Amino acid sequence: MNFLSASASQGTKQRRWRKGEVDVHAVYCPDTSACYFVPDTDVRKATITLRLTPPKVLRKDTMLASTYADPTAMFT
Repeated sequence: MNFLSASASQGTKQRRWRKGEVDVHAVYCPDTSACYFVPDTDVRKATITLRLTPPKVLRKDTMLASTYADPTAMFT
């Protein structure tokens, strides 16, 4: 599942969010009928990929969707 962490409110022109403008990116995935809540501190690129299934080899930059399924986890 991919999503853009940029604003597209001005037509097709995208603008990257500035630090402090966004706390959390809420993303809905129609394949799983679930929302995922990604803290802005975890967003390092303009396009984010959340993996729905774990890869065979887990790299440190792998972002598993299950990590972001519980919105209360951000506050622990």
